[in-house]
Amino acid sequence: MQLEDERVRGHWQLEGHTLKFFDTTQNADEAYDLHLFKPGSIGLEDLHGVRRVFSKQTSNVVPLRQNSTQH
Repeated sequence: MQLEDERVRGHWQLEGHTLKFFDTTQNADEAYDLHLFKPGSIGLEDLHGVRRVFSKQTSNVVPLRQNSTQH
């Protein structure tokens, strides 16, 4: 995640409409309410009600693949 000119590293998990983030640089947990806007844009609202809108860039696309297992 990158906020303004600050880069934050960590692990995230999506549960329902809540995005949980563990910041490994600060050793802290954060939770955000996820809002979908137009295609390519999402909004994240923190526990204090502060909202930020993020837009997808071609350089930050994460491909989603279905796991295939053989039986």
